[in-house]
Amino acid sequence: MRWTREGATFRVLMIPHEPIKEPERIMNSLSVARQTGTTILFAHPYSLDAKGFYLDSYEDYTRQAARCRDRLGHHVEEFEIQFIDGDDGELFRALEVGQSQLEAWFDDVEPLTQDQKAALFYVAEFSGYPLADALNNLNDICLYQGTLLEAATDLFEECYAHDIPENVRSYIDYDAFARDLRLGGDMTEFSFKGEVWTCTNSNEV
Repeated sequence: MRWTREGATFRVLMIPHEPIKEPERIMNSLSVARQTGTTILFAHPYSLDAKGFYLDSYEDYTRQAARCRDRLGHHVEEFEIQFIDGDDGELFRALEVGQSQLEAWFDDVEPLTQDQKAALFYVAEFSGYPLADALNNLNDICLYQGTLLEAATDLFEECYAHDIPENVRSYIDYDAFARDLRLGGDMTEFSFKGEVWTCTNSNEV
């Protein structure tokens, strides 16, 4: 290609751009993650002279970390763990999972049911517990899948409504009852993975 300006001719060398291609294993893992919700993480070395790697299990992490070297051949030991893909990004960030919690994440957190993950998210987000303590307190959380108003209404119907004459039940102010429970710290409404949950024993956690 030539470019001419005021009598001067310049030759411009056009270099074709080659896209950077990730290894086939990484692309396959990301594809599977999007289909199944499998967690894909990236271990980013704190050393600027080393390359990071993707992982989808603790065994994968230990295998790749063991052979990670910087440009001088020194073994790299410290990594920042970044969430790349999967269904549990919200929980991962709430728990502030780092390098030292990876084994617990894969072994103890990923196998949990959806209800248990919601409870774990609540403990981490509202009580500030680190991962190990959050797991230890998991069974202390009572959850209701729904709004605080719905939880409060069900509670009132179950515990108090039978003592109220049928002809005056229509005058019950469920909104006020729910508001009192919220302000008193008895119940806390929160969202997790696009669904609304209510912790019904907030003041006990």
